[in-house]
Amino acid sequence: MFFSMPQTVQREILAGLLVGMVNFLIGFGATLVAYADPSKNDVAEVESVAIAGSASLFTAIAGTALFGYLGEKHGRKKSLMTSFVISTIGGAIFFIFKTDMALYISRAISGLSAGSRPTVILYVSETSHATRRGTVLSSLVMISIFGILLTYLCQYFLTIQTVAGIAALISAAGFVGMSFLPETKYWYLTQNNRKKAKESILWFDSSKSDEDIEKELNEIKVGKKDGGHTNVFQVLRESHHLKQFLIATFLFLCRTGCGREPMATYANDFYAHLGLVFNSRILTLLQAFIEFGVSIVATVAIGNFKRRTLLYSVVSILIPSLCILLITHNFSTFSNKYVPWLSPAFAIVYASSCTAFLFPLVTVVAVEVISRSNEYRNIIYSISYSIMTLSRGIFTAIFPFLLNGFDMNVTLSVFLISNLLLLMMIKFFVTETANKALHDCAGDNKKEGETKTEQSSA
Repeated sequence: MFFSMPQTVQREILAGLLVGMVNFLIGFGATLVAYADPSKNDVAEVESVAIAGSASLFTAIAGTALFGYLGEKHGRKKSLMTSFVISTIGGAIFFIFKTDMALYISRAISGLSAGSRPTVILYVSETSHATRRGTVLSSLVMISIFGILLTYLCQYFLTIQTVAGIAALISAAGFVGMSFLPETKYWYLTQNNRKKAKESILWFDSSKSDEDIEKELNEIKVGKKDGGHTNVFQVLRESHHLKQFLIATFLFLCRTGCGREPMATYANDFYAHLGLVFNSRILTLLQAFIEFGVSIVATVAIGNFKRRTLLYSVVSILIPSLCILLITHNFSTFSNKYVPWLSPAFAIVYASSCTAFLFPLVTVVAVEVISRSNEYRNIIYSISYSIMTLSRGIFTAIFPFLLNGFDMNVTLSVFLISNLLLLMMIKFFVTETANKALHDCAGDNKKEGETKTEQSSA
């Protein structure tokens, strides 16, 4: 089936799979540490797991800024190749030394590599055709969930040191594979290199004529060649850039507030508050299978339906599920007596929908919202993503206090408010971007900014 596809589709899929290995490794490595078992001498103490699990937080934030800069200055390709090198080193350290300190260092280094995720998203968005961009981008989340699922399965057969060694080999293979891929045409144009931009287009579709290529390149507006801004802060002073940045950032913050990450990190406590005491490994393995299945459906849906409508529909479904969860929790005496699995079941459905459906949708919409900023796309998106990463870390850190210091009703209400804010963002600020060329997705915002500038000049 793959070999019967047109060349351009084959190469887009190949590029998506190769750069998607970063997402796979993020899911693979993070889950590996989070569920290490001290009883099997994976690590010395239970506290070691907690320390290792949080060791990558601040390095991931630093990594997002680092790879945002590298992707803007030296290109998406070199940035991702650097990420694979760092990830290889991180996995190899724990595989070779097998100590708790090596685990901490390994996670910190791997966290730095995880900061390249925005660059992965941008590389795929810049090399995919408008009609396939949603499918390929959402498949990155599916690849990450597959990494998580595979880790859960590996725990029953392999030590985490062995799996760390496998992760290092996968990273090394990713570096080799990435070396055969081209840089994106968008980045080449920011460097005023039309010749290389043409070569990038031809790598993906060698059947294109010179006339078609010239037309495609001329449609992409790049400000740097006209004496662009010296730094990103000057860019954000322009209304259309600032509007795109704020919309993407608020989408990410609302996504964080939905609570999926802390629910996963503190799964035992969360489900215990809902009245479910269960083997956490079996529960998370079951949820990973559900999320992987939902992610396949999401990948197909995002590629075939309008982004705004689909995002609005998903959030509209999540809100009633949270309301039902609140109701069943408050009538826990009744539900625990007659239907003890009701609240946990809704919680699993909610968490799975967030991971496999909401997250890829927000990712796709956010990158398309800021896509008009061709010459500064990588750094702007990376800053927005860094803010989300920081907020996610803070929310995960305070979640136990929220859960244990207050009440489950307060926790679920925070999730509900975040979903309601997200619904309002979609309704009033998000425009449809499906099947538009990347440089045309935010065209309305650009025109609005240009119009205001022209009016001011007049």
